[in-house]
Amino acid sequence: MYDSILIPTDGKDGTKPAITHGIQLAAACDATVHALYVVDLPYLSGSRAEQRVEPLEAKLNEEGRDATASVAERARERGLDVTETVATGLPFLSIIEYTDAHDIDLVAMGTEGAGSSKARLVGSTAKKVVRLSKVPVLTVRAVETAPATEYTDVLLATDGTRGSRRAISHCSELAAAYDATVHVVSVVDSRLMREGSGRELMAQQAEQACTDVVARISNTGVATTSDVLHGHPADRILDYADDRDIDLVVLGTHGRSGIDRFVMGSVAETVLGRATTPVLTVRDLSEEE
Repeated sequence: MYDSILIPTDGKDGTKPAITHGIQLAAACDATVHALYVVDLPYLSGSRAEQRVEPLEAKLNEEGRDATASVAERARERGLDVTETVATGLPFLSIIEYTDAHDIDLVAMGTEGAGSSKARLVGSTAKKVVRLSKVPVLTVRAVETAPATEYTDVLLATDGTRGSRRAISHCSELAAAYDATVHVVSVVDSRLMREGSGRELMAQQAEQACTDVVARISNTGVATTSDVLHGHPADRILDYADDRDIDLVVLGTHGRSGIDRFVMGSVAETVLGRATTPVLTVRDLSEEE
């Protein structure tokens, strides 16, 4: 399924849950772990600036080596092969470039909650990676109660569009690897239309989308359930994940706009920003071929 998994780290506590999930997934797939630390230096110019940057760069490089070594030690304890890299540049861009250059199959990275003082920086990095990455991105938030690394219940949100197809394949393979049940959910956005024939048509389309996905996944021997929900899509996805003790949420994105063109509208960013459950985003690439 995945032969190589990239785990970006800044050495801080906020990335620990993502490291745990990334290593667990790598162990399940017998994948090589790539530990990456990006030195993000402030923009300074002039000779005096260079004098100030050099000791800072040396310090950050040392922190980077320590951070990647920590990931590597945990991965090797699981018998996994590891590559450690310290790079310099913009974090999101360095992650994307590394992913492309090393044929990475999945990125596992941390993201902070909206209430965190680091949310603007870390959240922005994760959002940009999700938007630009050609490979699936697993985002895991640092929360008080660490999310389970054994995925027994996986939620797959779909609206039946092309952007869902690649997500279905990844979800199905993950569920098979973990012997998990896939909960297929399609949300009728009740804000768009009042009661009547239009709403009924949307409900029928949602039902058909669930039926089609269940048929595809069931052919692989994975257990499935399906539900058509009504309301604000992001709220319903998050509520369902909480109510059913979902271990992983899978969302499809499509087109060059990535997260801005989530298959069910603009709700992906809300889900990513609020979910305490790990979220796997899978970008459809057919429009770029």
